Amino acid sequence: MIRKYKGDAGVMESLFKQEKEKLMQELARFWSICKQHNDELRIKKVHKLAYKLYQEELIVAFCGHFSAGKSAMINTLMGEAILPSSPIPTSANLVAIHVGQKRKNIRVTLADEQVIELLPPLDQSVVGELGREGLKIKKIDLYRSRSLVPDGVTVLDTPGIDSVDDAHKQSTESAIHLADLIFYVMDYNHVQSQMNFEYVRNLIQHNRPVHAIINQIDKHREEELAFAVFKQSTEQAFAAWNATPQSFQYTSLKKMDHPFNEVENIQSYVKSMMENRKNIIIETTKSSLNMLKHEHQQYLEEELSDMLDTYEDLLSADELLNREKVFAEEDSMKNLQQSHSAEEWIRAFDESSSKMIKAAYLMPAEVRDKAKLFLESNQPSFKVGLLFSAKKTEEERFRRTNNFVDSLQEIVTQQLEWHMKNSCYESVKEAGAAGQSWSEEIEKLSVPVTEEFVQSHIKKGAEVSGESLLNYCEDISKSLRSAAKRKMDAMKNILLNELEDEIEEYTFQSQSKWTNLNKKANALRNIELAEHRIESLKQRREIDSESIINNWQDEWVSNDNNTRKITCIEEIINNPHDKESAQKQAVESKPYSEKPQNEKEIIHNLSTAIGALENLNGFQRQRDYLTERINKIESKDFTIALFGAFSAGKSSFANALLGKKVLPVSPNPTTASINRIKPPTRENPDGTVRVHFKQPKDLLRDLELILEEFSLKPASLEDAYNMVAEALDKNIQGMNAKKSFLSAFWHGWPVYKEHLGHNLTVSQQEFEGYVANENQSCFVESIDYYLVSPLSAEGVTIVDTPGADSINARHTDVSFNYIRNADAILFVTYYNHAFARADREFLIQLGRVKESFEMDKMFFVVNAADLARDESEKKEVLSYIKEQLVSFGIRFPRIYGVSSLQAISSSERDVNESGIIPFNNSFQKFLKNDLQGVALQAAKTDTIAVVKRLESLIQTSKESEQLKAKRIENLTRADEVLSKQFTARIFDSLNVRFEQELDELLIYMEQRVFFRFSDFFKESFHPSLFYNQSNSKALQEAVALLLEMTGFDFAQELRVINHRMALFLEKQLKEQIQLEWESLEPLIPDAIKPPMQLNDLELLSFDPWFSDLEADYFKNELGLFKNTRNFFEKNEKRIMREALEKKIRREVSALMPVEKKRIMEWKNRQLSTEGEELYTKWRDDLAEQIDSQLKALQSFEAVDDWMAAYESIKNRSINL
Repeated sequence: MIRKYKGDAGVMESLFKQEKEKLMQELARFWSICKQHNDELRIKKVHKLAYKLYQEELIVAFCGHFSAGKSAMINTLMGEAILPSSPIPTSANLVAIHVGQKRKNIRVTLADEQVIELLPPLDQSVVGELGREGLKIKKIDLYRSRSLVPDGVTVLDTPGIDSVDDAHKQSTESAIHLADLIFYVMDYNHVQSQMNFEYVRNLIQHNRPVHAIINQIDKHREEELAFAVFKQSTEQAFAAWNATPQSFQYTSLKKMDHPFNEVENIQSYVKSMMENRKNIIIETTKSSLNMLKHEHQQYLEEELSDMLDTYEDLLSADELLNREKVFAEEDSMKNLQQSHSAEEWIRAFDESSSKMIKAAYLMPAEVRDKAKLFLESNQPSFKVGLLFSAKKTEEERFRRTNNFVDSLQEIVTQQLEWHMKNSCYESVKEAGAAGQSWSEEIEKLSVPVTEEFVQSHIKKGAEVSGESLLNYCEDISKSLRSAAKRKMDAMKNILLNELEDEIEEYTFQSQSKWTNLNKKANALRNIELAEHRIESLKQRREIDSESIINNWQDEWVSNDNNTRKITCIEEIINNPHDKESAQKQAVESKPYSEKPQNEKEIIHNLSTAIGALENLNGFQRQRDYLTERINKIESKDFTIALFGAFSAGKSSFANALLGKKVLPVSPNPTTASINRIKPPTRENPDGTVRVHFKQPKDLLRDLELILEEFSLKPASLEDAYNMVAEALDKNIQGMNAKKSFLSAFWHGWPVYKEHLGHNLTVSQQEFEGYVANENQSCFVESIDYYLVSPLSAEGVTIVDTPGADSINARHTDVSFNYIRNADAILFVTYYNHAFARADREFLIQLGRVKESFEMDKMFFVVNAADLARDESEKKEVLSYIKEQLVSFGIRFPRIYGVSSLQAISSSERDVNESGIIPFNNSFQKFLKNDLQGVALQAAKTDTIAVVKRLESLIQTSKESEQLKAKRIENLTRADEVLSKQFTARIFDSLNVRFEQELDELLIYMEQRVFFRFSDFFKESFHPSLFYNQSNSKALQEAVALLLEMTGFDFAQELRVINHRMALFLEKQLKEQIQLEWESLEPLIPDAIKPPMQLNDLELLSFDPWFSDLEADYFKNELGLFKNTRNFFEKNEKRIMREALEKKIRREVSALMPVEKKRIMEWKNRQLSTEGEELYTKWRDDLAEQIDSQLKALQSFEAVDDWMAAYESIKNRSINL
């Protein structure tokens, strides 16, 4: 709710300035937070939002598809033609029109943020040229001192939302967040598209003030659909997608007086905003700031979520919950994380030994006392007692010695031996070896103290004194330490000799354990930091906002004054539109026959020849061939297939061809089945409508493919019916079109389930329901409508196919078969919205097979050409479409601008202006000169061949007997060759050539698909996919779409390869038979070469590849995603694209041999059936000719019959 300030103007201005200053400080504070958190996208958005507030701009943004009429709507709003307006894309960058500013010169912001000012003579006339430079130019700023739009308003024109370029999408999205008002513009004929629903819903979810404009309502025809019904249908459709805007405005810029035109509402709404302009600016800025805060929190939460996903395999749930335990383990290992190589183990052993030996306290007081007594007993003067003194002295000396040795040994054991053993055990442990195996050796460690040892250290002649005692004890201690050192060195060598490998292994394990633990601790620290950042958003931190604002203002002033100035746009763009692209100009293909054939003459001559050949020996097969020719000419059975995306106007154009309204027309998708408008027959008179329902297995397959995406697997149609409610309850992005099919199936199942697998004759009124009502049409496979029309008189069947964007997977194979086998292909596109992605894929496929056709049978119709502003615009649109078709690989396209609406008008003027007459003239010329001309020319050639054979046989009969005998000999040889050579067909060389050709085509297929892989990746991993859902979910959807597009392209390529290999097989068979003919022809010069025509080879069906791959299969590749900022702004998507491509290539390498095997097996089947049949017919035909000629050479009766037949044909034929 926008708050209004009331009262004195000065008070209101003061309040506004206070609010503005306060909001500016809040923006600065938030900008600082984003800066600390490295949120580059929000940093830029906050900066732009602050500049908007600083400039006090009120921004009205227009967005929508390319060619929806955004630029034309802005021109109408402004009251002048500022922006170029055309049905072809004109704005590939942002164009801002600032009203009420004194600045005059246009400013251009390049992709690198450099700002350039255009000086005279450059003016708004260059906007169209600049506007197409979407990759080089980010934004164009225009300035108006006055306009119908109030001063202080900036009107923003955005690139089409259907652009696949990330830069376009990001510039549109970043601009829209600044808008105070958004008008989403749609073309009347393309309102109910999934992209419209999703985009409007996204704007609403981002709290943007969006209003929907349904433009070009002058296309509406009340007699076809009540406008109130159209409005209701439109608004209900948006509501079903939770995409209801603040208002719907229905407009026509072509017919301003249209009764439902609401253009004035838009103008009034913009003007009304000026009454409270500054308050709106404040409130919009607050709303945008809150949205940015929400986005920033999402950014941090996604960052945390990404971390948790990244560390999922590293950290257990317990470690996430008990982080302090991990940190404590890390601390405890810090001292153990040193490397333990053999050298360092030795150093540590020596250091420990030395320290331990040095620390040993070997001469405590009690031992020194015993040492003194021992030394005294060893003095020469030592004596005990008077009587028996020698014995007593010796006993005392022995006692004192033992006491000293025992005491010293005890101390050595305590102070040295125990520590020596412990030190060894510790060293073994540090080496990672089991101590048990070494305990016996270690336990043997000892430093023995013996009587000899203590005696050896007594210095002779030395008296016992305090000093001598200390010296003696020191010597003993030193010797004991040296002995201990020697023992430890010996033990070290023993251990090292056995433990070196274990030491190295333990070192590796120790380092690995430390590294892993350190990784875990660092991961937890990163998680805690991310959690702290999210938590810190709740706390208000004081910053120096004034300093940030001052820096901003200095920057804005500097940027405003320091622009590069140019007077020639070639300084920033290369000459972008080379008008001399001759190869892209459409030239109408020459008809098969320059001079139209006289059909009546040819039929007369055929009939004459057939009559003359009746019962003529040796000519029965030629007579049969001529009969087939005449039947083909008279039946005039031609199939014309209509293609195009939904709402391209296929059905309305079919009505124009028929000269009256037959198929229902609606701006909503209608053709869900295949509709055939056929010439009436005796069994099916004019007006008969036969509905062919789907087979139960086919409908189940359709439902299985859809329900699989909802993780549901029906075993039967009843199962599918019961699962629909569950599927409709699931909120899966991008599934609304499929949900619509499920809903239609659910509503129609009780009524139509009994009709599956059957046919039904219905009325014209019922027919419209089966075509346009999805509750009925989803059960229908095809409909045959038998109707008298100008085209049916020519034997033409019109096939109205499902849209190129049909969700029915089986329609792909059906469509391709019509591409191959239809006599003509009419691709219908819409004047204001030429090619969608589904169109593009279909046209690329057309381009792949076009060169394989015997004649150019494609026609491209731009429907609704009456929408052209003038003839110049119409030519520009047709030229643009030619360029697009050439880029799809369709060279020299035949393009016609037609208005189906005018074509079926009762007004002669409308019909003359509709473009249908030039199209019909050209198409009739194609039917008669090209299609019918082929049949007529073949019939004429066959008739002449029969006459020449008769002439040759008659001449032969007049030869000498010698020459006749020679001919009989040759014919006999030919018969023998024919019998032997054609009995066992040898296809070995053909098999080798076939496999070589197939290998080459498969290699090219892989190259072509992966050449487009970058485009598939762009369309799959687009920024809008990451809004309002987790990154993980977005990545899963993106990789699924990538696999769908890539897999579909492989399937399309394989269909083309199968088609090309069918042509190759036919060509090779014909060439092989031609070689056989050339070897026989000298022996049978009077024979007619039998026709070499294969039946149409039935092709394989190819399902899209990768349908069995789940997103989890690409877990490592998707794990390269860190966050949206790095992915889209720092181009980390390139790394993921390359990783995904590498893995998908591995899948392709596995699938290619499988498909090659299928095609090779298909070839073997064709050779064993069609190839055998061709050879058999060819052999039997020649055998019959040889047999009849042999008989004739031996009988004069045959010559008379030949003469009679020849004279009959020559006398009765016309111009033969």
